Order: sequence, then C-alpha cells, then structure tokens
Amino acid sequence: MKSSGIAALVAILLLAAIGRAGAAELYKWVDEQGHVYYSDRKPPDRPCEKVTTPECPSPEQQEHAQKQLEKQKELLKTYEKARRTEQAKEQVQKVERELQQLRCQEARRQLRFLMEAEGARLGVPGPEGEMRWISDAERQRMREHWTAEVKQWCD
Repeated sequence: MKSSGIAALVAILLLAAIGRAGAAELYKWVDEQGHVYYSDRKPPDRPCEKVTTPECPSPEQQEHAQKQLEKQKELLKTYEKARRTEQAKEQVQKVERELQQLRCQEARRQLRFLMEAEGARLGVPGPEGEMRWISDAERQRMREHWTAEVKQWCD
C-alpha cells in the first residue's frame, strides 16, 4: 500500500510540474553592457519586465493551419503554372511576329524583283528542270500574288 501511495504522490507532483512548465512566467532584463537576458526567474538586483508568450495552438488549430498551408501551396502551384503558360504564349507570339516579319521581307523582295525586272524576260525552272520563260499574264498573276502577300504580312 505504501508503494502505491508513493506512486500516486509522484504522479501528482509530475502533473503539477508539467502544468507549471506550460504556464511558466518569463522575464526579460538588460544589464549595464546592454546585453538582453531572458529567464523564468526575476533578477534580484534590477528591474525587469514580464514577457507574455503565446499559448501553443490546439490540435484543431494546428490541423486548420496545415490545411491552409496545403491550400496555399496548391494556389502557388496554380500561379506558377499560369505564369509558365503566359511565358509560353509570349514566346509563341514573339516567334509569330518574327515569322511575319520574314514573310513580309520575302514578299517585298519578290515584288521588288518583279517590278525592277519590268520588260525583261523572266525564266523559271520547268517541271523537268529546263528553263521556261513566263508570259506577261503569269508575270501579272505573280505581281498580284506578291502584292497580296505584302498586304497580308506587312500591314
């Protein structure tokens, strides 16, 4: 019976110590050299201030905080994906603008060639590689084609 009484007394003392540790007071003071100290005991020879410490969050609060953190991580992933998608769109638009510039330059080059060669005979390779001279009607169709290309790609 004595050992169970001692065990009960030890259990009560342990519970009291645990409860006291959770509710311990904290004090802050500064010495003559400006060093800041924290302790659970007041300094006997100088003024100090009591520091309030936040309580530990409950398991429900911890779970809620963890869920919020997971939501924020997912939101961050979504934003990052959207940012990468926007960057890819910008890159595609840049390539499309460069391609349009190249098409415009080629259309202007072809049209300029046709205009400068007005009155001269123009030859193009035939289906079997032989030189074939184009007619005035073909020249006109080519001029119309390249004029339309300039309007499409340069304006």
